[in-house]
Amino acid sequence: MEILIQLSGFTMAHFLLFYLLLHTSDTLAKPCTKCLLLQAASIGDVHAFKKHLFNGCDINQMDQMGTTALYYASENNYPSIVKIILNQDKVNIDAAPTLSGATPLFIAIQEGHYEIFNLLLNAGSNTTISTSNNVTPLMIASHSTKDDYLKPLLLSSQHVRQSVNTASPTTGHTVLHMSAMKGSMENVKVLLKYAGGFTDCNQVNSVNGATGNFLTFFFKHILHFIYY
Repeated sequence: MEILIQLSGFTMAHFLLFYLLLHTSDTLAKPCTKCLLLQAASIGDVHAFKKHLFNGCDINQMDQMGTTALYYASENNYPSIVKIILNQDKVNIDAAPTLSGATPLFIAIQEGHYEIFNLLLNAGSNTTISTSNNVTPLMIASHSTKDDYLKPLLLSSQHVRQSVNTASPTTGHTVLHMSAMKGSMENVKVLLKYAGGFTDCNQVNSVNGATGNFLTFFFKHILHFIYY
């Protein structure tokens, strides 16, 4: 009789242990699923991304660096993933990695991913958030030799147009300074056309003392001399 009781107790203990392991396995697997969602976004695996999303993964999940799936998809140029994310409810489209502070919109401009830039802009991304180094989307757009990014940003809101004279704290450059130094007369023309009422062509660079007018004239003629 004692043997039966001991055997019964031993069996019950193992049963309880098995039950607890079975019902905690889902909880233990969640961090792995979280990583897989971000991994799928970073490599553009649409099938895997949809699978993990269907299984209940939070669309705003972040890794240890504060990076979201939207950021990874924007950085690596996967518009299909970006579209899926933007179609979800309560997406934080301006979530940025803790260290850089660069939003998905910012990184799309920086990497030259025009389709994703348009998707994010049309979805209502904040066009004036600056990075940890106080660089704005407008500033990074002025680095392009085309007006593909600058013009849509200027047209997005008056607040953006009013920020054209904000200077980089490290270089002292405004958007006009940057456009002129890149030799992008297209960007200079866009600035004067769409933000002419706010653009100060005589604003002095705090580092080198040059004005926007001087830089535009100088680089325009230098480039003309070199290429023509």
